[in-house]
Amino acid sequence: MCYIPPYSIAKICSWYESESIDYWFDIYRESASFLLGEENVRVFSFYDDYELICDLDNYRDMMHYGDWVNTYILESIKDNEHELHIDGVSAYFESLTEYYKSYDYSRILEN
Repeated sequence: MCYIPPYSIAKICSWYESESIDYWFDIYRESASFLLGEENVRVFSFYDDYELICDLDNYRDMMHYGDWVNTYILESIKDNEHELHIDGVSAYFESLTEYYKSYDYSRILEN
């Protein structure tokens, strides 16, 4: 079992500013595709949980989330939520890339 840690919208904003959103989500897509090609490997990603990612109160800094997020991640994995499957990996990351490239970062950039 593997999961991709859900960085905050502030971190994604830094990717947006440096024009590296495609780069990071391509890395995640390739990693997930590779891992899911192996027997008995499961991969989870929480980047589609926009309420989690976009609420800065869930984070201590741009990358480290609060204890309650750890609990949420573990409960989600136990309940088979946010699991990626080999046949949907590309579409999943294309959707994320589109969402985060069109996100309104103005309030984050103002701070």
